[in-house]
Amino acid sequence: MEHTPYRNLGESDQQPSTAETEDNPLVSGADEPAPTPPTNGAIMATVVDEPPVRLDSPFAANTATVIKQRHPAVDLQDVGSFHYAAMGGVVAGIMLLGFAIGGLVWFPAGGCVIAALGCAVAMLGLHSGYKRSATGILVLHVSLFVACFGNVF
Repeated sequence: MEHTPYRNLGESDQQPSTAETEDNPLVSGADEPAPTPPTNGAIMATVVDEPPVRLDSPFAANTATVIKQRHPAVDLQDVGSFHYAAMGGVVAGIMLLGFAIGGLVWFPAGGCVIAALGCAVAMLGLHSGYKRSATGILVLHVSLFVACFGNVF
């Protein structure tokens, strides 16, 4: 029978031979006694310092390890509440477009009111960072106001 480095299923309860354990570095300490836990029940622990984070190439020789301060994933700008209200005006103007179009079709007098409100929030949106979008929304609301006003009178 040939000697193979793998064991058969039936050999699981047998100890490996001495020849197998002498040459194998993974099993070489199998004959050593296992350390015994403390008898008084105290748990022993040691604190290990974490190594610093290396930021440069792992292949570079003799480089210093530096820990950089992490920046937040989202950098919030302190621009005040008016700026955020202006961005909300752009979103509100987009939502009011659908209602103004529905008012043009079914109720032109209500469409005039909604289009006028859309013009107001689009003008508020001109003070945000989305000036081109707010300008386009304002032009659409003005044209919807004129169309609704023409259908009323």
